[in-house]
Amino acid sequence: MKTYDDLYIEFLAYFNSTRDYFECHEVLEEIWKEEQDQGLKVAYQALLQVAVALYHWRRHNDIGATKTFVKALKNIEISKASIDALGVDVDDLVKQSQQCMEEIEQGKDYRSINLKLDNQVLPVYEAYCQKHNLPLYAVSDLSDTFLVNKHSLRKKDEVTINNIIKYMEHFHTNVPNTWVARHSIEQIQAMIEEAIKDNEEINFKQ
Repeated sequence: MKTYDDLYIEFLAYFNSTRDYFECHEVLEEIWKEEQDQGLKVAYQALLQVAVALYHWRRHNDIGATKTFVKALKNIEISKASIDALGVDVDDLVKQSQQCMEEIEQGKDYRSINLKLDNQVLPVYEAYCQKHNLPLYAVSDLSDTFLVNKHSLRKKDEVTINNIIKYMEHFHTNVPNTWVARHSIEQIQAMIEEAIKDNEEINFKQ
């Protein structure tokens, strides 16, 4: 069986199942940064751009969505073989992206689309979804404001983490024999990030 990067399979789940386009960007950007093969690098960028375009469309940023779809289609055109190697139906992806652009131009609201997967990557994707109790495909929950506006809300979380860490660093240095002093800054940061992650999961289920 052909092997795939774990983050890539995670991306597929974010795209087709949970519709978390923000996380699509986060995980695929990690792969894109490390990828040495130029064809695959462009392919990852194209898939990332489709996810970002859908994120914009869902937030009613039609101009941003259209511009990003245009960029995605250009990159799809020059990386078809690499996208095919990733198990995504290129022709279907182009067709759906073009249809989305037409619907945006007509003033229609966002709708979810699926990446059509071939018989090699599909079993890997199915196994991942089964392991994490995810449906293979799902329609985006438009009432989930955290999901829809995740980039701005996540940015606030990052500011919160940074402010708390600065506060903790002060106590760590100047106030001995406290709970803060008994833990490293790295440990405290990990605890805070885990707490925020738990809160995100709660919001996601609402």
